[in-house]
Amino acid sequence: MKERIKSLDGLKGIACLLIAFFYHYFPLDGEIRRLGPRLVEVFFAISGFGFAYVYKDIISKKAFSEWFLKRYFKIMPLYWITFICCLIIQLYSVKIKGETTSNIAIDFLHIFWGFIGMESGWIINALPVNGPSWFVSTLFLCYILYFLICKCNKKFYFLLLVSLLLFSSCGILLQWQYPFLYFEASLRGYASFCMGALMYEVYKKLSSKGGAILAYSLIIIYAVYLTVLNNIGSFKGEQLTGEMRLLIIFFFIPTIFLSILYIPLIKMFLETKVIQKIANIAMEIYLWHYSVEIVVAFTSIHETWLGYGIVVITTLIISFLSHKILNPQKTSKFLMSYINDNFIKK
Repeated sequence: MKERIKSLDGLKGIACLLIAFFYHYFPLDGEIRRLGPRLVEVFFAISGFGFAYVYKDIISKKAFSEWFLKRYFKIMPLYWITFICCLIIQLYSVKIKGETTSNIAIDFLHIFWGFIGMESGWIINALPVNGPSWFVSTLFLCYILYFLICKCNKKFYFLLLVSLLLFSSCGILLQWQYPFLYFEASLRGYASFCMGALMYEVYKKLSSKGGAILAYSLIIIYAVYLTVLNNIGSFKGEQLTGEMRLLIIFFFIPTIFLSILYIPLIKMFLETKVIQKIANIAMEIYLWHYSVEIVVAFTSIHETWLGYGIVVITTLIISFLSHKILNPQKTSKFLMSYINDNFIKK
C-alpha cells in the first residue's frame, strides 16, 4: 500500500470544516459565511487526486462489483444513519410547521433514491433529505466514470480525463439539466474530480523546487486577480456563476494543491496531529453537521453565536463518536464479507 500524503489528508480536514461550518449560518456575516460553497469543488478534487494516487495502476486488475461495493459500503453505513436522522427531523418539521426545512420533498420516490445514495446527479436531481449528501451521490458517479476510464487503454487515460473535464465544463457554463449531467451536481463533480486526478499527474512530474516555484507564482497571480484587478466581487452572492465555478476548478484547485504539496510551512501545518485527527473524521463532520443544524434551528438561539457554537461542538463530538463506533474500514470489510458469503458465492 502506498504511503499516505498527509498534507492531502490535512487539506481534506480543513476543507470539511470550512464547508460544514462556513456555509449558511446566520451569525456569520458577509463573504465569510459563503466560504463553504467555494470549497465543495476542492473536496471532489481531493477524491480525484487520491483515487489516481492509489488506484490508477491497479484498478485494471479489479472487478467492478467488488471494487465499487467496497467504496460504497465504506461510506453508506454513516450515510444511512445520518439520512434516517434527517428524515425523522424533516417529518417532525412537517408535523409542527407544516413543511420540511428548505422545502425538501418527502415522498416514496425521493426517499428511495435518497436511501440508496442516488438522489442527486443521477436520474433525478432532488434536494437531498440530508442536504450535504448530494456530494456522496455525485461522488459515486465519479467513482464509476474513473473506473471506466482506467479500464480503457492506458494510452487514452490522459485524453479521456481531459475530455471529461472539458465536456463537464461546457455543461456547467451552459447550465445543463439532464439525467447524469446536472450542472449543479454531477457536472461539478466530474470536472473537479478530473482536475484532481490530473493534478496527480502534475505531482508525479514536478520536482520539489519546481513545484514550490509554481505554487508561489500561482498564489501571486491569484492575489493580483483578487485585489489589483478588483474581481473579488465575482465571489459575492449566494450562487456562483458558471464562469466562477470554472475559475475555481481550473485555477483555484491547482493553486491549492501545489501549495499543500510543495510549500513547507503549509505542509507542516496540515501534517500536525490536530489537523490529521480532523481529517480522519472529515466525512462524519460533513454528513452530521446538517442534522445538528436543523435541530438547533427549532430553537430561539439558531441565529446567535451560542447556537452556532453548539452546532460546531455537537457536530465534532458526534462525528468523533460515530467514527469510533462505525469504523468505516471494519464496517466495509464486514459488509463485503457478508455479501460474498451470502450472495456472490452462492
